[in-house]
Amino acid sequence: MNWIREKAQKAKDILAINKAIGVITLSFHPMFYDEAVRFREFKKLKKFDLDFSLPYWKELVKYKKNAAVREQAIAELGKIGSEKAIPLLIEKLNDENLSVKLSAVRSLGEIGSEKAVPHLISKLMPIDSVVRKFSANALENIKKKLLEKGKGYGPNQPELFALMHISPLQHPKAFDSLLKELKKGKNIPEKKWRLTAKQLTAVERQLK
Repeated sequence: MNWIREKAQKAKDILAINKAIGVITLSFHPMFYDEAVRFREFKKLKKFDLDFSLPYWKELVKYKKNAAVREQAIAELGKIGSEKAIPLLIEKLNDENLSVKLSAVRSLGEIGSEKAVPHLISKLMPIDSVVRKFSANALENIKKKLLEKGKGYGPNQPELFALMHISPLQHPKAFDSLLKELKKGKNIPEKKWRLTAKQLTAVERQLK
């Protein structure tokens, strides 16, 4: 009989999730705009394990009718802090809406996983882009979280090498040097890494 109860509970949970999603999307409509209601429904949604609820979060993150829905759903996933959301957030780095992109960048920084590093590095261009500035901040946040966990980098992780040794890359010439080094591929010898780190740090200091 346990399987019957489990099935009934699952159906009940799905119904609750779908109801929360419906209320959330409606709360963004100009006629029914209500931040308090939205906060309450997101809180309900976040109570469910992400293994179970992630397919439903996707509905909000990919909601085409209103970019604000996508933006806040992405922000809430960042607050949850689960690496399970990373593939979905990485996908939204290419959203057509700037606010949605920035929300994805921030959330990846909040989660603090090395899985996001190469994708955020790819967003450090063009130089005058606001996405670049947010990406640099997110990379710094990831760096801090990884160091707190005692994580470093290995011989097949040039992106983490860059993250651990280079500051937020505010100057284009320092970033260009980094890009060239990363394009040479993986398996960079340890001595070469350390030399490159010194060179790039020196270049950046000179250009500040």
